[in-house]
Amino acid sequence: MNTMTRLERVKLMHDNFSTVQDSLREWGATDTEPDYVYQNSVRRAIHGKPFILVDGSDNPWQLYSSMKGYKAANKKLTAACGRVVRAIDGADGLRIRDWAEENMDRVDIDFCP
Repeated sequence: MNTMTRLERVKLMHDNFSTVQDSLREWGATDTEPDYVYQNSVRRAIHGKPFILVDGSDNPWQLYSSMKGYKAANKKLTAACGRVVRAIDGADGLRIRDWAEENMDRVDIDFCP
């Protein structure tokens, strides 16, 4: 039986995303742009919006496109972010929102365009 709370699962998936992000540092995955894309995706999930990378390009995380392998790096980030978003889906919004507000500094959690 899984006794992990939804918030604990979100935190675990967030830590996993951070590990993936750090492993892709050479493609710029830890820069401000990918951070914003991630935090915006979390914000959208908290507000019940679908997980989409609206960029539409092959580089939605704005990685260093001059680096070989940036497309694969984009896919890894997207997969890791998707796990966070799925963990948030249907969660107790207030607890998740409070956690996000404490941990996300690039977006206003309460405002969702």
